[in-house]
Amino acid sequence: MADINGKVENSIKKSLTIHNLGIAGPKGEDGIGIESIVMNEEFELVVTLTNGYVYTSPILKGPKGDSVEYDDSELRALINDRYTKEEVDNMISVIPKFAIAVVNELPIEDISTTTVYLLPNHSEETGNLYDEYIYTTQWEKLGTQTVDLSDYPTTTEMNEAINTAINSIIDGDEVEF
Repeated sequence: MADINGKVENSIKKSLTIHNLGIAGPKGEDGIGIESIVMNEEFELVVTLTNGYVYTSPILKGPKGDSVEYDDSELRALINDRYTKEEVDNMISVIPKFAIAVVNELPIEDISTTTVYLLPNHSEETGNLYDEYIYTTQWEKLGTQTVDLSDYPTTTEMNEAINTAINSIIDGDEVEF
């Protein structure tokens, strides 16, 4: 069985190399390769690819115990049905990158459709700093930017807590955090 494993493994590797699907991928690029190839006790070829996919072939033993021709077209289709690193990089590069700009008034020219414009809000409401706008075919208000720091300590409160902790440590008292 080791002899047929070697022949089948070499045949598949040769087939993958002919179709530019070797360990390094097409033309040396990162790609999906073969991690292992084994024949199980049912004479099925089990191919584990470097991306974790496990492919089990049909039986490789004929009705009289002779070996049969291995059709690797399904395996080649699985490997070919993947994006290369370059293809993924190209797809990511066309995703619009959004920017944020704080402005005193919404622009009337050179308007970017990928910028969120923050316009100062002159509301009496505490923490209500900006109104958010984006331009599609007209200005659309996204919402209002607010900041709520009510659950955070003030600088004075923090300094008092730090001083209390330091004094407790100096006095040898237990400090709780």
